[in-house]
Amino acid sequence: MMWPFGRTFSAPACGINVWKNTDGSYSARGEYEGNAIEDAFIQNRKRCILLLRRHRETAKRLVEAWESDPAANAYPSVFKNLVCIDANGTCKWSADLPDYPDQFVAMKSLAGLIFASTFSGWRLTLWAATGKEIRRFRRFTK
Repeated sequence: MMWPFGRTFSAPACGINVWKNTDGSYSARGEYEGNAIEDAFIQNRKRCILLLRRHRETAKRLVEAWESDPAANAYPSVFKNLVCIDANGTCKWSADLPDYPDQFVAMKSLAGLIFASTFSGWRLTLWAATGKEIRRFRRFTK
């Protein structure tokens, strides 16, 4: 499927389409593993970086399960919501979070790097090819 604007990325197996708009921003359709796509950018036509947002109902069920029995550790320790997928929908990497509990809330890409901010106030610089952290510093982002 071709989209009307610039570069496109498609992962038909999981129903994801991402395209670059004429203003340089990206738009996305679909979900990844039941999570909404908050933001995305095309790394190349074979890979795409996704910033995911857990659906409210899923998050609510997880919190309720944890509150009913915290000792059972029902609440997942980490929701890795910054991922790179290939055209088959396979996760190539997921970025590690500096704190728990935390999640990425924003990202930008420039020259093979990702600049990602977390809810707890961390600003990370990551390699776009691997998702590995290069640098981190505390920054008030809320």
